[in-house]
Amino acid sequence: MKYSLTLFLFFLTCNLCCAQTRFDPIFSDHMVLQRNSTAKIWGWSDLAEQTIEIKVSWNNETYKTKSNRLSRWEVQVPTPKAGGPYEIILNNSKKINDVLIGEVWVCSGQSNMEWTALSGIDNAEQAIQAADTNQIRFFNVPRMEAANPQTYCGGTWSLSTKKTMPSFSAVAYFFGKELQENLDIPIGLIHSSWGGSSAENWTPKTVIDADAKFSDWENTFERNAYRPIEPSVLYNAMIYPLIPFDIAGVIWYQGETNTANPLVYRRLFPAMIKSWRKAWNKDFPFYYVQIAPYRYDKPLVGALVQEAQLMSMSTNKVGMVVTNDIGNVNDIHPQNKLEVGKRLAYWALNKNYGKNIVCSGPLYKSFKKEGNKLRINFKNGEGLYLKTSNPENFLIAGANGIFYPAKINIAKNTLTASHPDIEKPASLRYAFSNTATGNLFNSAHLPASAFRTDDWPFVLTEVMIKMKRAGKKILIELEPESLDTEIRYTLDGTRPGPDSKKYTLPFSVEENLQVKAVAVKDGNYSTVISSRKFVLNTATFSEVDLKSEYSEHYESTGKNALTNGAIGSLAFNDGNWQGFEGKNLQLTIDLGEKKKIKTIRTHFLQDQKSWIFLPTSVHISVSNDAINFEQVGLKKNTLQKDDHVKISNTHIDFSEKEIRYIRIEATSIQECPEWHPGNGGASWLFIDEIEAY
Repeated sequence: MKYSLTLFLFFLTCNLCCAQTRFDPIFSDHMVLQRNSTAKIWGWSDLAEQTIEIKVSWNNETYKTKSNRLSRWEVQVPTPKAGGPYEIILNNSKKINDVLIGEVWVCSGQSNMEWTALSGIDNAEQAIQAADTNQIRFFNVPRMEAANPQTYCGGTWSLSTKKTMPSFSAVAYFFGKELQENLDIPIGLIHSSWGGSSAENWTPKTVIDADAKFSDWENTFERNAYRPIEPSVLYNAMIYPLIPFDIAGVIWYQGETNTANPLVYRRLFPAMIKSWRKAWNKDFPFYYVQIAPYRYDKPLVGALVQEAQLMSMSTNKVGMVVTNDIGNVNDIHPQNKLEVGKRLAYWALNKNYGKNIVCSGPLYKSFKKEGNKLRINFKNGEGLYLKTSNPENFLIAGANGIFYPAKINIAKNTLTASHPDIEKPASLRYAFSNTATGNLFNSAHLPASAFRTDDWPFVLTEVMIKMKRAGKKILIELEPESLDTEIRYTLDGTRPGPDSKKYTLPFSVEENLQVKAVAVKDGNYSTVISSRKFVLNTATFSEVDLKSEYSEHYESTGKNALTNGAIGSLAFNDGNWQGFEGKNLQLTIDLGEKKKIKTIRTHFLQDQKSWIFLPTSVHISVSNDAINFEQVGLKKNTLQKDDHVKISNTHIDFSEKEIRYIRIEATSIQECPEWHPGNGGASWLFIDEIEAY
């Protein structure tokens, strides 16, 4: 009985606490309200139809209303010009302190918006040390999902400090910092994002249900324990509860997940923007980030999302930040969040606040044919220039759809493209691939968006370049994804076309070469060019005795992968590299018999943003009995911060010797260093082909 009474009193107390007259959580100490507007302030009462009085100190006026039958109340209060601090008092009892009036922005999207200084960004410590200011305020919406629209989401406001900034969205912070420094007024940032989320997650159910393609989410996204895939659940739980809190606009960084359905994203993304504006009943500006280059598993899906985002520029009051010059093709979370935030702010400063700041790089406008050339016109193309010479970024084609690197000339803010073998050009594409790094800029040093002048349907069929041993040779087999295609290929690394060899049967090679292959379907050439490099040498196909165990996730072709004759690319996950986590490497290669050798070469990968470091030392020794080894080479690498992805070759020349065994010993740093975001975590060592000549 005593236990039952205690339990009853406990629940009674909880209910009374929950039923107290109160503000919604978004109204709390340190908050920012939108200036020069009519702010809607709301909350709940302990009784239905209860009289509510809200007094604000900026005009010392009191505003009255009554709660509805669900005990929710709402008042409308005019806000002044930027300033503060002020107070808001509810029924002469509950007070919100330190209220500022300024500009309020919602910051949403997936992991690149969610990414914090603690997650790892460029110059993180410098940014953290400069974060103390009472003029920038944060509101973090907790991660939640809901099947139906919610009216409550939790969260509190906080000041920007060295303690709060590191765990807040880095892009949002840098955006707010740039605004605050230029406008000298308070900035409120409401962060609501979820890593790995799709646009479908953030779109109201009524919009999803009205379109068959939008509704096909179950056949589009793979289930994942770390993120929801159901449509609307994040809109319901993390956006809808914020409405109708008045805002200046929205910044958005998302799109990577929608590489699963980039053509649908063309219509879905603008529909989502429209639905948010409709819910807020306000045509606010919406500025977003075009996704950065990355090595996606499927060809061109990143380029197609970039194109969908470029097409969305036709939507009213939007702006797009291009990031193809500051990405990392091996890291889906580029570390330069400062520049992303600043570029978002340029749009707001120009369009919202009338500042004379260039906010956009060159955007494709139109083209016309001039003999054997195409002339391209741009919006925002003043001072057009190429930062680096990269002909692969510009591809030109005739009516047959076969693309070749274009010759580019720039004059008077326009660009002309041509190729000596194309008399009647029909299309130009710029940076139109998953991994292209931008090199076309305007005088404000802002990059041009990837674009194409055609709207041809894509052939995305890929050719698999397979290999197996055939005696002392390599047998190469080319296999298309679908059987109704032919294959054209080259063996010298040049781009395959109509004059290239037509593949019929597997062929053998016994020399170093680079195979490039393309699928051809109904006369149309695939946009995807497959490539693989082979190096045949004395060690090829030799047995490898590994004393270190490689990761099951990065095993390449297994035990003898390091002598299979295939060379890896800059992508650690291309299937050629073997990865070793947190350990040194020792292996011995048995050539099978004594052979004359005078050169040994190894390949190690560096990709520090993926926790892959070069070995601090590489010892190369040789032997004839596998017992007594003679060191013939040593290479040492200095551990230092280097964001470049590169392949380091350990090339050792020595007096010709007759040897049978080659031993490679590589010393790993084993743990990520203090200056690395993975400080203390296991580092990786990645090795590829070992060559002997």
